[in-house]
Amino acid sequence: MVNKLFNNSILKELSAQSTSDLRASLSKRFEQQDATHDTFPTSNYASSPALQNAISDILAPSRISALESCDVNTIPYDSYNFFSYIWTYQGRNFGMLIAPLLLLAFWGVAWQVLFLYGFDAKPVYNEQTDSYESFFEHRMSSLGDLIQPLMQPIGFLITFRLGRAAVRFWDARHAIGNVVYLIRSNIAIVCVGLMSPIRLRRTATLEQVSQKNGDTSNNSIKQNDEDMTTETAAVKLLAEYARWSAALPVSVQHFLRPGTRPGWRDEDMYTKKLRELDPLLPASDTRLLLMPYDDKEGNPTFDAANGVRVRDEPLVVLNRMHELAFNVAFFTYTGSRSDLFTPTPEAQAAFYKQLTEHIDAMYGAYGATERIKNTPLPFAYSVHLRTFLLIYLLLWNLTSVATFGWIAIPTNFFVNWLLLGIEAASVDCERPFNWNANHIPLGKISAVVAVNIAEALKELRW
Repeated sequence: MVNKLFNNSILKELSAQSTSDLRASLSKRFEQQDATHDTFPTSNYASSPALQNAISDILAPSRISALESCDVNTIPYDSYNFFSYIWTYQGRNFGMLIAPLLLLAFWGVAWQVLFLYGFDAKPVYNEQTDSYESFFEHRMSSLGDLIQPLMQPIGFLITFRLGRAAVRFWDARHAIGNVVYLIRSNIAIVCVGLMSPIRLRRTATLEQVSQKNGDTSNNSIKQNDEDMTTETAAVKLLAEYARWSAALPVSVQHFLRPGTRPGWRDEDMYTKKLRELDPLLPASDTRLLLMPYDDKEGNPTFDAANGVRVRDEPLVVLNRMHELAFNVAFFTYTGSRSDLFTPTPEAQAAFYKQLTEHIDAMYGAYGATERIKNTPLPFAYSVHLRTFLLIYLLLWNLTSVATFGWIAIPTNFFVNWLLLGIEAASVDCERPFNWNANHIPLGKISAVVAVNIAEALKELRW
């Protein structure tokens, strides 16, 4: 249809028209094209209470608001503008930098005071500062050539550290992106695979009615009780599958994010999680997801101190999706003409195989995020880097103060910030699921998935 509509002659004709004439002409041509095609059943989710309720719960404003507000807002900097946010303190890991920066600043000031007032004899002339200094101060200023070779291995260690942390960040985003992609694809396949036999029956019935009286509207289709029962059961199953699909990214977020948040009580965290899941699932299932621990009596509890962890939220959701996938693939179609439109056992088996492959891939994507969360860079590497980075900075600050005096202290501060900031940035990239402006916005991603699932349900035709 598109190729017929937008051929060369039509494009020449449309290019000579004004905007308003162009819109009118396009609308007319599309109407003419539609008139030459058979009419098929349109999206009628509005007539299905089960789908309406599912869409309403998936897109509940309170739920979407809770998801979008659970992330720390990222910094919307302009990557093409060099000076965009260059002077801001937001997004920088100052919490990790303050202690070593203060230590090094105090270290430099202390040595400068000692050099000025701690030695009475100052027989050596310093050309750099145009002043006399003690033998000790002179010796310290000469250490610069000795410690300079340390910078090469330390620079390599820092570069490798930041590079591996950046790789982990993008691996994490890739894994989360896979979860999103698989949910989108999976719900689309479920919608089509489950409802297509019903759509085909409706289409055939509609064509039959059209041949008799010319009525091509969905309202002209008369269904018996068995048809209605089958359709209602299929829609309810689809709605349940959609609800659990929408719960998956939320459960992954709950698992990946730390169990505590600065300034939040345990009750606040539970309430936040409840708002993100409550409209989707029955209370018993929601309670099971939000309480991964069992107490001594085997009852689910939110209290980690007095319970034993026996389940992970994403696995509970994925296991339920596996169960529902079987019901979807081997759904029993009854009613008029069911013998013509019911999938063959081979088709049902292939459908089930495709669904389970998607769900298995979701297990893999979730497992990748779990690996990234629980496996930071080895302790031996991190502690080795930090130890010798601090030793180098202590010695370098000492020699620069001994050589240049007070003027070296502000310069040292910025160099200290440069090197320590690389390590602090690496830590932020290495753990991409925490509560930080540099971390992946899992809540907003869950909200996007909810919109995608609702869109698939709304566009479904049967």
